[in-house]
Amino acid sequence: MTKVATRAAIVDQWALVRLGIKAVLTAREVDTVVEFEHGRDGIAGARAEHADLLVLGNHLDRPALDVVTEAA
Repeated sequence: MTKVATRAAIVDQWALVRLGIKAVLTAREVDTVVEFEHGRDGIAGARAEHADLLVLGNHLDRPALDVVTEAA
């Protein structure tokens, strides 16, 4: 059986984008447990809140590949 994500962390530099992503996730019954502007904060927040899903958008603090590698 496949595990379905129920807790998400959203990382994007733009608050409006985070809001839109949160609305889509909420419609899919996924709770957004944390939102951050920067990748490093997002990873820490996702781990602290035991998020099942990390939604990584545009952020300015580091390359996306570095964030994904650290999160894995």
